[in-house]
Amino acid sequence: MKPISVRLKIPAALLTLLLATLLTTRLPAEDRLRVETLPNGVRLALEPNQLDSFVAFTMQVQTGPDLVPADRAAGEIVAHALFYGSSNRSFEDVSASVSQVGGSLTTRRTADSVTVTCVTGPRHWREAAYLLCEALKNADFTPEALARARADIGRLDARRAVSPFLSAYNALVERTQGLIEPDPSTMDRVNPESARAYFQTRYLPSRVVFAAAGHFDSLAVMSALENMLFDFDRRAPGRASPPSAPQEPSDAPLRVPAAGDAAYALIGTQGPRAGEELYPAFVVLRTLLGGGHGSRLFRRVRESEGFGYTVGTASDPLAGGPLVAYVGWNSRRSEQDPAVADKALRRLGGQLDAVLSEPPGEEELDRARKLAAGQWTIERELPAERAEALAWSASMATAAYDRSLPGLFLRVSRDDVIRAARTYTSRRISAVALPPRLSH
Repeated sequence: MKPISVRLKIPAALLTLLLATLLTTRLPAEDRLRVETLPNGVRLALEPNQLDSFVAFTMQVQTGPDLVPADRAAGEIVAHALFYGSSNRSFEDVSASVSQVGGSLTTRRTADSVTVTCVTGPRHWREAAYLLCEALKNADFTPEALARARADIGRLDARRAVSPFLSAYNALVERTQGLIEPDPSTMDRVNPESARAYFQTRYLPSRVVFAAAGHFDSLAVMSALENMLFDFDRRAPGRASPPSAPQEPSDAPLRVPAAGDAAYALIGTQGPRAGEELYPAFVVLRTLLGGGHGSRLFRRVRESEGFGYTVGTASDPLAGGPLVAYVGWNSRRSEQDPAVADKALRRLGGQLDAVLSEPPGEEELDRARKLAAGQWTIERELPAERAEALAWSASMATAAYDRSLPGLFLRVSRDDVIRAARTYTSRRISAVALPPRLSH
């Protein structure tokens, strides 16, 4: 399950104006970023703003990569079962707590992390914090909890299956990150003992970041979290897991069945982690290729070649995911030859190659820099978005890294973009989502 960042369709000139306003806005003196590390290793990143109407808490756990299908299955089920009862609270009690804080509780699982975000009103912040801390410390994986988690996963898979783009995108991301999808029988073999073993060895204090953004008092929240987590003292296993190896590139694209007439071609590349030297240049490169109607993919594939009704790039920047370039077309209104998918992949690959053979000029690069900075800033306006970004920054680099990125984007040079393209776009994996009549 790999979420996709949503890119707003806002003109670059307007984004530049908004960016200038946002970057020059200063929070009141009492509303400053506070970063602490508790004695048990849990990191806290708190950024209050009394002008907000809500408060958002994000709990992020760096679970590490799952190298075998059994671990992947256990990790999926554990992430979905965190709020289905604990050793201190029944399922009904936890459900009542979720309702009390407003019912806004979301869980995102990536290749090596789990992120839970709860949004509530300022009066209920303490219950929201306790809800997350209790799950982190004492989640209880009873057979009933695992059954509810499996049902949740089944519903998510069913929703994804009806979208050819999401199906192909997720398959591509999993392949580029070296993930091994567990089959249904492996999911069924996850029992309370294996779920608890995964939980006890992966959900560790040194891997946890708590972040909060919105309308709250920093000292009160920091004191409450310290008290709620004082007995969270799990120890790391003796040996850390090695990183997951990316899938070797293949000439044969992944093939995903698509219902209806929509068809898609996608190419994925590896990307840098947050905090790495070329991360800002990589984001600008992604924007240059697929950010809006002025991007290379839109201008050169849709406008110049007249192919496709949707084209661009997709990624999940908070998960360190790959860059995915894509084009979608109506298989009945365009060429019905199955080879159209191969042609679409060549069109996408050609534009990835062209970054090196036809490097961007200053005007094109300036547009990409400003658009990347503007989008990054605007997409973090709400408390939930800011809390997730804080947790991501604190776990990957420093808590202030996210807020520094718009300025870093504006300083990306032409040579930086070329280096990012040369470093990350040579290893590619492709996927196509085709209706049955074109998939043979």
